Amino acid sequence: MIVEGFPSWQVMLVDLRCHGESSVASGGLPAVGPHTVQTAAKDVLALLRQQRLFPHMLVGHSFGGKVVMSMAQQFGAQLPRPVQTWVLDTLPGEVRAGGPGRADHPADLIAALRRIPLPIADRNGVMDYLTQSGFSLPVA
Repeated sequence: MIVEGFPSWQVMLVDLRCHGESSVASGGLPAVGPHTVQTAAKDVLALLRQQRLFPHMLVGHSFGGKVVMSMAQQFGAQLPRPVQTWVLDTLPGEVRAGGPGRADHPADLIAALRRIPLPIADRNGVMDYLTQSGFSLPVA
């Protein structure tokens, strides 16, 4: 782990709303909605304020990367802005929930993947099945 190589670093791992088990493990209730990137960022900012922590660096992976980008936008007067923000395995912008007429909707994709006839010969077979099921080539 990176923290083993840099023992002077302080690290805080955050269990983001709807992405972990902290509320269930502690017997608590899930966070009240809306469950968006912006509200997850506000949660972490509130935690940092409460703990009186002023990070020099933020690192986020996937959904956490979007949260980190939103935090960087929201810092402003709430907390001193971090020196660095690292985003791993995510792209800036809105999270897509499908195009017009539910094209490429994630829930439909999951359902289609569950219906794929097994065994799967290769990647091209999966792509062909998904495009024949109405999904765009980039999603397939």
